[in-house]
Amino acid sequence: MARGRSDDGVYISVERSNACSGFRKGFYVVVVASEREEDSSVREVLAATRKVYADCYSKLTNIHIGCNH
Repeated sequence: MARGRSDDGVYISVERSNACSGFRKGFYVVVVASEREEDSSVREVLAATRKVYADCYSKLTNIHIGCNH
């Protein structure tokens, strides 16, 4: 299940930018973690990801999930 349904929020998911608020339309976004803004797991995953992709960044957004059944 995309977006790590019912887990700790650390996973890889490729999302269409059209489903993310605050992103330009027509692109893909690679999500490596999602959680509440204050959650430390997001900062930890961002630090680990920057070792490979120095230009990655954290952005607070809502992602449309759609129907899950």
